[in-house]
Order: sequence, then structure tokens, then C-alpha cells
Amino acid sequence: MRVDLEEIIYAMDFMDEGAGAYYHKKSEIVLSISQREYLAAKTGVEIDNYPEWQQEAVKWAYDIVENKESYIKLPDKLEFDDNTILKLFIKEIDESVRGKIEADLSRGKDIRYIRENYSEIFDGEAWYEYKDNFFISLAKDWCKANNIIFN
Repeated sequence: MRVDLEEIIYAMDFMDEGAGAYYHKKSEIVLSISQREYLAAKTGVEIDNYPEWQQEAVKWAYDIVENKESYIKLPDKLEFDDNTILKLFIKEIDESVRGKIEADLSRGKDIRYIRENYSEIFDGEAWYEYKDNFFISLAKDWCKANNIIFN
């Protein structure tokens, strides 16, 4: 089995909450399926009930539900949401700033608040480079764990 690593990264990076991404073993393609499309397949909603542009995805969702063994699920969004990545990222920054951010996080501040109030850290390339490297590493690890050759 083979895959272009960029396809895995793209599917993970742009995954909506509740959606899923799957690797189809036979065709070696990566599919992104919305929660609505997946639920349609699980509950038997007719494909024709969906707009033409969405019917192909619903067909794939039906196949995923009916032939699970033909697919490998990509990591779930909960494994790599921005807050998870943020907590890993701040371990790499200056200790004095890290302490302030950790305190804000423990008080329930979200990533938007953190990024706005610590713009000196998040306006540069460091955050985006860290996030990119995180996804690259996650995608490579996933491929290796599933014996998929990547390029």
C-alpha cells in the first residue's frame, strides 16, 4: 500500500469535528467523509436524497460502513486539535512565557485568547512551522503503524 503523505496531512488538517478520513486499501486513496454523510450511510438514508455534488461522498460512506475491513481510519480530530498541539508547542518556548500561557490554559482560556494575547509568539513562523511538523510526524507515524509506504 502506498500514499502521498500530503494527502494524509491535508485530510487531517482540514478535518471538521465529527468528520472522518479513511484510507481505502484497494484504490490507495484518502477519503474525507462528513459526519452527515457517515450518518446517512449508518441509517440507510437514500443517496438520491442528497445533492448531486454530495452523492459520491455518501456512496463512499456506505462502502466504509459496509466494508470496514477495506479501510484504515486516519487519526481522529480529537488526537490533534489545536489545543493539543498548543500544549506541545509551549513546551518548546521560553520558560517565563510558557508559565503564563499554562496559567491561562488552566483558567480555561482557549487558543484564540492565547494567540491574541501572546502574538509575539504566534505571529511569527514558529507556531506554523511547529504545527506543520506535528502533522508531518503524525502522518508518518500513522503510515508506519499501518504498513503504508509514503512519499
